Amino acid sequence: MIAVLPIAIGIMAGIGLYASAYHLLVWLRQQPRNPTNIIFAFLILTVTGQILADGITRMSSTLSLAVFSFKIGISLAALTVIVLIWFIAFYTRVKPRRFLVGLTAITSVVAVVNLALPFSVVYTEISALSFGSFPWGEQFAVFVGTPSPWQIVNIAIFLVLFGYAFYASRQQYLRGEHKQALALAAGITFVIGGTIFDFLIDFGLISSFISLFQYSFFGLVVIMSFNLADEVVQAGTVKKQLVESEARLAGILDIAGEAVISTDESQRIILFNKQAEETFGYTANQVIGQPLDLLLPERFQAIHRDHIAAFASAQEITRDMGDRPELYGLRQNGQEFNIEASISKLSVDGQNYYTVVLRDISRRKQTELELAQYREHLEDVVEERTLELSHAVEELQTLNQISRMVATVTDLPAALNLVCKIITQQLQSGATAIRVLNDNKEKLTVLARYTDNPAAEIGGEVVYPWQAASPMAQKLSQGRTMAMDQEEARNILSTLYPQLNNVLITAMMIVPLRIRGDLIGLMSITRAEEQTSFTDGNQAVAEAMAGYVAGAIENTRLVERMQESAVAEERNRLAQDLHDSVTQTMFSIASIAETLPKVWEQDQETGRQGLESLQYMTQGALAEMRMLLLELRPTALLEKSLGELLRQLSTAVGSRSEVLITTTIVGDHPFPDEVQINLYRIAQEALSNVTKHSVSTQAKLGLYCTPSQVTLQITDNGRGFDPQQKRDGGRFGLAIMNERAREIGADFLLESLPGQGTEVTVVWDTSQEERQRMKDE
Repeated sequence: MIAVLPIAIGIMAGIGLYASAYHLLVWLRQQPRNPTNIIFAFLILTVTGQILADGITRMSSTLSLAVFSFKIGISLAALTVIVLIWFIAFYTRVKPRRFLVGLTAITSVVAVVNLALPFSVVYTEISALSFGSFPWGEQFAVFVGTPSPWQIVNIAIFLVLFGYAFYASRQQYLRGEHKQALALAAGITFVIGGTIFDFLIDFGLISSFISLFQYSFFGLVVIMSFNLADEVVQAGTVKKQLVESEARLAGILDIAGEAVISTDESQRIILFNKQAEETFGYTANQVIGQPLDLLLPERFQAIHRDHIAAFASAQEITRDMGDRPELYGLRQNGQEFNIEASISKLSVDGQNYYTVVLRDISRRKQTELELAQYREHLEDVVEERTLELSHAVEELQTLNQISRMVATVTDLPAALNLVCKIITQQLQSGATAIRVLNDNKEKLTVLARYTDNPAAEIGGEVVYPWQAASPMAQKLSQGRTMAMDQEEARNILSTLYPQLNNVLITAMMIVPLRIRGDLIGLMSITRAEEQTSFTDGNQAVAEAMAGYVAGAIENTRLVERMQESAVAEERNRLAQDLHDSVTQTMFSIASIAETLPKVWEQDQETGRQGLESLQYMTQGALAEMRMLLLELRPTALLEKSLGELLRQLSTAVGSRSEVLITTTIVGDHPFPDEVQINLYRIAQEALSNVTKHSVSTQAKLGLYCTPSQVTLQITDNGRGFDPQQKRDGGRFGLAIMNERAREIGADFLLESLPGQGTEVTVVWDTSQEERQRMKDE
């Protein structure tokens, strides 16, 4: 009779050993190596060991040998469960580490306890061996014993294992690895069936001499072997394609314009393109397999490793390394250089691979440095020019301030004292003084002065000697500014003023004040103690200011002369008016008064007419005197109403002419000062034209006031004229009246025809505010 059982067990053991060796060799040849294959090789060995132990147990003829081999088989089964746990974890890449470690620990405890117990964790007691036979007559041994409570722990371990296996295969399936997930699920299902069958036998629920537990694991091994073998074939194809792809990629990378360096998880270089060779000075053969630290300065190596560790755990797969302050590379010759880089990572079978793309930016950094230096130089230049412009603007503002001041000067000494202060502060000097020559140009007198430093003063407010024949006086007369340093200033001062022995002058500038080439005075500017000499810019500013000062002095003198001339002219005019009007009238009154008594004695009627003429002439003379008083005191025009002023005007004008003037005033009321003065002057000019040019006998003067409008009207019955021809001829009086009307916003109307007299009308419309004011008054 042929012993089939040993042959079958030997065949299965041989298959197992072959499969284990195959997967071990696959693992050894892998780059990078995949832990799944080496774990699966150990799984095959443990399953094979279980089958051999079960075969020995079945073929034992003694109880002791059978119990010993059975206990070894149970421990190998526990080891198989442990290896299966980790195989599933790496195969599906579902690795709950705490769960895996815990389940491994519990199963390890069961394996140790199994060896310690006398009859394993399956039986509490084994009383005997029972023998059965296969259909072909070959016998096998079966235990007769009592099941152990440890079976409950075994059942729990297997339930947890099967639950984890199906959960992991489901996660794998959801990731799209359908074939791999289904193969694992089928193998686990096979193990579940054999395990349940054996548990039912152990608990006496079914009667069978056949045990399927070990062989169900063998079924798992067979299924997964075929699946992994297929993956190995596919991996070979993929590897071939990968080699071809890598060759193409290497060709592409070699023509890339940037350095490309790839490293494995341990930061050893696995790729180094042509541009990287040119950048660092190494060949690819020299650096492949070397640590990346070879290309980094020593002070940056630890920092780089920390960044890589942080990047490995980050969610992002690419990162620009430009957020670091400075990046440096290290050439083969030891030279450091600036780089700009980005890094990316790729995870393959749980391992990270890193690729750095970098470029040498040392030239750009050098250019940036040069540009920064040039920019800094430009900023210095701009700052310098800005400061100069600021000083120029300040000088212009000072000149503008002085020009406005002297243009509107009313008190020349006070204005020039302020000018001296401005000059002293603008030129940062100690003192400034303005002196003027007298009419015979023999003496200089202080007109204005200002000092910030008493040590810089060279005299008080007294008359200074002026040697017109001295070289200094001749230069100043020619308009030449004299700027002197400390020694020159002290020499000149000691010559001119021997009494000034302790003057601390360090710099002095004397600027001539000239009008139309004629010297009228001097402006002296002095500095004392630590202050420096005057610059050309200071001299230019001082000369410009001197021009304004000279102009102000000359303008003031001209205004004084004009005022004196105006006063003399006004006196002459008043004297002429007195002679033409009041004097002649008074002479006539005196003549009539002298002859009137004799006429009265001879003819009382004629005497009465003389008295009336005397009365009329006396009233006219009084009106003339009042008019002259108004001219002497213009503010009197605002002390009376416009109607009263117009009556006085018509009386005065009528008294010294043969024109009969009729005056009409309707609604007289107060007016704004400007309106009242301008309306009065228009009436005065119009009546003057009537008496001088119209050759009329009668004239009318009317003022008509309503709440919304004021009308001034002057008419005569004189010879008239053509207004267009007269305007073309430029009659000055008409232009003045028209201008006065425009100043108060009134309309000026002129109507005249030759032989038909003249009418002048001025219409002024009152504003709403003015109406309310006049109403209130």
